Amino acid sequence: MSEFSKIYYTNDSPRAKANNTISIRKFNAEFKARNDLQRHLAADNNLLKLYQKQNKLSLEASRQEVYGEAGATIARANADVAYKEYLLYLDSCGIKHDFDKPAYYCTTCNDTGFINNIRCDCFKQLLRDITMDDNPQLNTDIRSFIKLKPPKMLELSTRLNMSEFYEFLNKYSENYSDSQYKIILLTGSPGTGKTFALSVFFNKVIDDDGDILMISAVKLNELFLKTHLAPLESKQEILETIIDCDILIVDDLGMEPFYNNVTAEYLRNLLDLRSHLTTIFSTNLNSEEIRIRYGNSTLSRLYHKSRAHVVDFFNTVDIRTKEATGDIINKKQ
Repeated sequence: MSEFSKIYYTNDSPRAKANNTISIRKFNAEFKARNDLQRHLAADNNLLKLYQKQNKLSLEASRQEVYGEAGATIARANADVAYKEYLLYLDSCGIKHDFDKPAYYCTTCNDTGFINNIRCDCFKQLLRDITMDDNPQLNTDIRSFIKLKPPKMLELSTRLNMSEFYEFLNKYSENYSDSQYKIILLTGSPGTGKTFALSVFFNKVIDDDGDILMISAVKLNELFLKTHLAPLESKQEILETIIDCDILIVDDLGMEPFYNNVTAEYLRNLLDLRSHLTTIFSTNLNSEEIRIRYGNSTLSRLYHKSRAHVVDFFNTVDIRTKEATGDIINKKQ
């Protein structure tokens, strides 16, 4: 069992989970520090007196410094002497000077998740870990398209197409809010690198502190069903993070079970509700299969001439199959 829940609760998006985890880390570190302090003070009356003395004198010195009082310099000197006495006593007891300081998980941001109002790297990594935990198909830590090249095992024409798509995603990650394309549809046979490309895109947007959510079509469909069965007053809350995030990636559209009055209808409604935001799909379905499964209205939205950018990787080599076959051949040799 991992650190993160396998179930999506109401408002339990990966970003909410990351914020909650960091808050818990901060609380636990500070609670333990307070607990250690109280335990030592309760066990040693001399330590208690020295701690209270240096603390009282330090507060008084700070007060006088703030108000610019004449005795501020002397007050600070007295506080420093009391503090040195306190530290010497800690040494005599074999207690570390920082025993009452919180041992934060991240010493860069002290478990706040921010550095100068910018998301700390610990938050970004935590968000990646949670997303990958919720989406086991994600398996890359690559965060840039700059040096990324398609596998050499693919045909030249396919490699050129994929390189072009990498370039598109790289530019799109930087101007998605201003782009005319609000829907990106990536279609193609299984094993052609669709999920991998979107995983790199996801990592890059996270590094840029973008508001992005990546979810499998199976998990999205579970949310649709949960919403459909929920009381009227709870329906909007369940899909709130799915509807409001700046970028939503839905992986493997078409792999989810089909529920009448739920799957197609809720997908179409989601597209309408997110018409001003970016939604990205990967699917093994072609346009006719999408039409049959989700209907003409959804097809028209996904293939909209001016709002949708469609990339087709059909009739290409299955990278996973070829890699597995290559491994077998190499082992036989």
